[in-house]
Amino acid sequence: MYVLNARRLAVDLAHRRVSTRDKAYYLLIGWVLFIAIGYSTLVFSNASRTWIGVFEAFMITVIALFGVQSCYEAGGGDDNDSFVVDFTCLLVPLTIKIYIIVWGLYWLFAWGYHALVGMSYESEGSARLVSYLSRHAGYLAALAAVMASQAAFFLRMRVHMAFIASTRETSNPPMQPTGQEAAGG
Repeated sequence: MYVLNARRLAVDLAHRRVSTRDKAYYLLIGWVLFIAIGYSTLVFSNASRTWIGVFEAFMITVIALFGVQSCYEAGGGDDNDSFVVDFTCLLVPLTIKIYIIVWGLYWLFAWGYHALVGMSYESEGSARLVSYLSRHAGYLAALAAVMASQAAFFLRMRVHMAFIASTRETSNPPMQPTGQEAAGG
């Protein structure tokens, strides 16, 4: 594998010298790299500056590791030379649907929560509870949404990859011996 030499990788890809498994590893490494860069706080996320952010980064890395491996196996493993293309194409509609659902639910929760926080409370205990939740609920809800969207993505991707593998197998069954091969042998 070439992790720094894009030119050499391009040559090997052009000559079909990159195995299906290595293509899947490139996908996995790219995904984990994206997570690492996103949670490094050097680029575009401040999430890892808290213990929740570190936990979130760790969990989505674990989900990605198991998710890509599970999808790879469900999609036919080493026998599926189209895995990366299939995965990349499915990435678009699955990401759109899952993020609309999960983050839509998150924002419904957030709007409901903001309405709750804006209410007046008769008891001091209720006011303290809402105050405590207001300091932590946002982080915990975002953590839940991030992990749910990652898990849902890989679960749905696995289903689609298994469907593709099954459909390809039934539409192109392996050659069955007819008995004539042995006679000509």
